[in-house]
Amino acid sequence: GGKWAPIAGYIDDLVGEEPEVAALREAKEEMDLEVRLDQLLGVWHYYENGDRPKMHVGYAYTGTILSGTYTPQAEEIQNWRFFSPEDIEHIYREGKLKTPEYNYQGFKLWENGTKHPLTVVQSNRRIKFTE
Repeated sequence: GGKWAPIAGYIDDLVGEEPEVAALREAKEEMDLEVRLDQLLGVWHYYENGDRPKMHVGYAYTGTILSGTYTPQAEEIQNWRFFSPEDIEHIYREGKLKTPEYNYQGFKLWENGTKHPLTVVQSNRRIKFTE
């Protein structure tokens, strides 16, 4: 769509994919990178209007690249590059940042040093209940 965005995608809820697994999969699919997720920046929800309004939930993580070749998936990515904080402010002001509802907010949290442990997102698949 002619806008910049970090690596992103959808959680495959048909197979019960966890948000962290989806983030790792998307990094591999979109840029051929193996990454380790280090921290959770935040979780957002926003509504998309249209014929059938629906809510989206976005997760933003920090991570470390473990291996890979920065090979963008041609079907989804037109171009890629690294951005300085000043660059991100500029593309945000110019309206060229995709889904600023959480992409810009995630950037600001990263810039301010906000970090949450990955375990802050709970899942009934990971929690074992006992009597």
